[in-house]
Amino acid sequence: MSEEDGILAGYAGRMLVISSIGWAMIQISRRTLPALLPTISKELAITPTAVGFLLTVLSATYAVMQYPSGRFSDRFSRKGPLFFGVTLSVFGCLLLWSANVYRVLLGGVLVIGFGAGIYPTSARALVSDLFVARRGEAFGIHTALGDLGSAVAAGVAFAAVSLATWRSAFLPTAIGLCVIAVVIHISSRETYQVGRFGLGFRETFETLLGKASIRRVLVAYALYVVAIEGVIGFLPALIQLEKGMSPMVASAGYATFFIAGILARPFAGRLSDRFSRGPIAGIAMVLAASGLLLTVYAAKPLTIILSVVVLAFGTKSYPPVMQAHLMDLFPDESAGADLGATRTIYIGIGSLGPTYVGILSTYFDYATAFLGLV
Repeated sequence: MSEEDGILAGYAGRMLVISSIGWAMIQISRRTLPALLPTISKELAITPTAVGFLLTVLSATYAVMQYPSGRFSDRFSRKGPLFFGVTLSVFGCLLLWSANVYRVLLGGVLVIGFGAGIYPTSARALVSDLFVARRGEAFGIHTALGDLGSAVAAGVAFAAVSLATWRSAFLPTAIGLCVIAVVIHISSRETYQVGRFGLGFRETFETLLGKASIRRVLVAYALYVVAIEGVIGFLPALIQLEKGMSPMVASAGYATFFIAGILARPFAGRLSDRFSRGPIAGIAMVLAASGLLLTVYAAKPLTIILSVVVLAFGTKSYPPVMQAHLMDLFPDESAGADLGATRTIYIGIGSLGPTYVGILSTYFDYATAFLGLV
């Protein structure tokens, strides 16, 4: 079936759904931790700086794996990195489930970061392989499912703290990831392939950085990721610790951020298929900055939630538009490696966002740190 038969039709539609649900589960494994950090920091006596370092490690390990997984998927198949990334994330969740000291917590974060980092570049390359005319819309659906997973992560965290312990949040996630690994194994038509392959770091990065159009996107995307990682890592802390709201309001604000993204991403992706991607991305960033400013100064539960909605619509509209734009620029034969290389650069730089917020909130407060992200 072609794209005109419906974006969810046939093998392409089936793999879009499966890879997107896998991305949702990966996001649950990554995003449950920030929602639990106010509770974890109290129990394990962790300072905001140590929390920021933890989140930076999560983002940095996630960034490091983008390029090699993309390169591998170009050389062999998309299926291998998808399956291995999900499987490795299972072990990371089990480590967090057993964590009772900071070093075990850090170990779980490292494993989840590596597992989560292996998955998305291959998943996005697969989506790009399957869709051309409706690439922006497909990326919108794929990334929206990731936001659904992040919203579920907020609910999982709240339920775990309310009904059991924070550690219990990671066991159902590990089970869900196991199910997804089996589904990917059964459903994909590709075969597992292994062999020696050169990473070609120098050639790839020199080629990418030699293009002015890609350099501009990388600068913009890196600044975006610095801000978004800082926001995601500490939004519950800002609402609960800085504004004195209840854990329920903090969890609601965190979940709202991702729920709003579920609506924003496909809409922005579809718009970018019909119009120019650049202006749409620019409008999204103006909206994001406005929402972040409103969130810092909101003082009541309702105004906090509404501000977070504005913030989410801006920040969540950006990735599907710009990732579709990047895939438009890359040649088909190296799309996975090229996307992985760009993601390694902008996510690697962006991983400094949580450390920045952690340091400023230690010496000043969360509001000052968030204003710096605007």
